[in-house]
Amino acid sequence: MAIDPICGMTVDEKTAKYKSEYKGEQYYFCDQGCKDKFEKDPEAALSKSASTEEKQPEVCPLPLSNPPSPPLLKGGEGGLSKEGIKGGVAGTKKIDLPIKGMSCASCAAKIEKGLSTVTGVDRATVNFATEKATIAFDPSKAKTEDFVKTIKDLGYDTGIEKVILPIQGMTCASCVEKVERALNSTSGVIRASVNFATEKATVEYIRGEAAIKDLKKAVEAAGYKVLEVEAGEDLLEKEERERKRLYLTLRNKVIVSLFNIKK
Repeated sequence: MAIDPICGMTVDEKTAKYKSEYKGEQYYFCDQGCKDKFEKDPEAALSKSASTEEKQPEVCPLPLSNPPSPPLLKGGEGGLSKEGIKGGVAGTKKIDLPIKGMSCASCAAKIEKGLSTVTGVDRATVNFATEKATIAFDPSKAKTEDFVKTIKDLGYDTGIEKVILPIQGMTCASCVEKVERALNSTSGVIRASVNFATEKATVEYIRGEAAIKDLKKAVEAAGYKVLEVEAGEDLLEKEERERKRLYLTLRNKVIVSLFNIKK
C-alpha cells in the first residue's frame, strides 16, 4: 500500500486511479485534488509528507463514482455516500455533491474556498467538468446540510431532491423509528423523517446517488410498503382506496371465520 503524500491516506497501487511520476518515482493519490496539489509543488508536498509520515494514515475510501452496496452512511449525519463513503480510521467521511450553476473555473474555486471554511471540513475540492464537489469531513462537527447551505449562500444550487412517500404497515412509534433508520441508512440520503399520523416519509436525497427505487427497497427491507401512485393520480384518493381495500379484506376474513365456527 502506498501513502498519498498530500492527505496521508493509504492507497492501493493496483487500483489507484490517480498517480504521478516525479524524479523517477511513482506517487499515488486518493483523488484528483490531491494529485493536482502535488504536481503544483512536488518538493513542498514531499517535505510536508516526510514531517508527518510517522502519523497513523487514514484509509483511502473507494472511488465515489462507483459506490459499493449495501448502503454505507446514515443520511441524517451526512448521508450519501456514497452521499458518501465512510473514510479513514479517524472517522472521516467523504461525499460527492452535485452542483448546478457554475459557468467557469472561477466558480469552482469560489465554492471550493467556501466549503473549505466550513467547520469540520478536512478537505474540499470542486471539479468544474463533472460539476461535483468532493468533501472529506468530520461527521461529529459538520453535516451535509451545512455544505448545501454554503453552496446556496454562494449563489449556486445542489442536486438535492425531496420526495414524500406514503408508507403502509406502520402500527406504532417503533415502526416509525424502524422506517426512518432504514431510509437514513440508504446511500445518498441526506435526511429522512416519518410522520406516524399521516403515514408519510419525507426524504431528501442526492440526485444520482439515490433514486426512488432505492428508497422503496429500503422501506420494504424494513418490513413495510411504499404505496404506488400513478402519474396524475391524487395521493389522498389512492390512500383512501387502499384503506377501504384493507378494511374489506379484514371484514371478509372475520365473516369466513365466524361462518366456520358456526359449522
